[in-house]
Amino acid sequence: MGEMTRRKREIVGLRNERDFPHLVELALQPGSFRSVFLEIDTFHRDRMTKAELRAQGIQALAQVTTPIIKLPIKIRRQCGRCGDFNSVLVQPGQAVPAFKCSACGYRAG
Repeated sequence: MGEMTRRKREIVGLRNERDFPHLVELALQPGSFRSVFLEIDTFHRDRMTKAELRAQGIQALAQVTTPIIKLPIKIRRQCGRCGDFNSVLVQPGQAVPAFKCSACGYRAG
């Protein structure tokens, strides 16, 4: 878009005065924003690389996350002969034992 015409600038200025009467313009000494510009320049000069940001994010995530604790699993199975239900606790990482009915002694599998 091109430069704003003088008439449009005046209209916008009047609209701003009408719509935003609570805003006040302050007269500041020239060069008073020098410290702000220096801070902005320092911020942009000291930017982190993507690898540094990624490492910082991984470290922050590791600090707030809790480790996953695996609990024993209860497996409940029904006997094919007598219909009785049997359950067994299996620790994480262990194989599921072969089925044996506690009521009739039937072994599956």
